Parts: sequence; structure tokens; C-alpha cells
Amino acid sequence: MLKNRIIKLQQELNQQITNQGDYDTIYRLSLELDQLIVEFYRVKSA
Repeated sequence: MLKNRIIKLQQELNQQITNQGDYDTIYRLSLELDQLIVEFYRVKSA
């Protein structure tokens, strides 16, 4: 389910930010999260 994937990715992103993770990793996770959120709202509004 998209919502669960979004939550998991948010947690992973937050952990990377908190632990001062690699910029490229944080950026990639952020992009993936954005894409999932867009997909979630597309499905929700359909």
C-alpha cells in the first residue's frame, strides 16, 4: 500500500537527516518520497 511505503520512506529520510547522512542519499530519498506522495494523491483522487 502506498501509504505504508510513504511512512517507511519518511522514517528512513528522517533518520538520514538526523544522522547527517550523505547528501546524495538524502536527496534520492526525498525525490522518491515526493514521487510516492504524488502517486498517492493521484490514486486517491481517481
